[in-house]
Amino acid sequence: REKRTKYMSDGKIEILPIAFARGMNIGVMRPEILIIDESENLTLKQMYLMLSRIGSNINSKIIFCGDSYQSDLGYKDENSLKKAEQILSGSKNVAFTTFTKEDVVRSVEVQEIVERFEQYEYEQSQIKKRK
Repeated sequence: REKRTKYMSDGKIEILPIAFARGMNIGVMRPEILIIDESENLTLKQMYLMLSRIGSNINSKIIFCGDSYQSDLGYKDENSLKKAEQILSGSKNVAFTTFTKEDVVRSVEVQEIVERFEQYEYEQSQIKKRK
């Protein structure tokens, strides 16, 4: 808590709404890391806005954290995490990490829930392939 307070007062850590990102450049003068939590609720336009903020410093990073199953956007197809992965997969400048039930540390019950949702998604993808 002390370090966080100090870093925030020194300007090393900033917490900002996404609306403040317009016009920002991340990592121009020095390496910076931008962490966007709950990014499953970004629209694709907001995702693009944030991705296009990265500056020229090769060591700068933007990290989007989110769970596509927990999106409040209403329609799974509107989920920017999934769409960004479709659009950007194969890029040498972008990486994706997907956590599975083995990564769940909350409880055995949550592991089972995640496993069942993974199975459901797999089955749905198989149905789409057959159509």
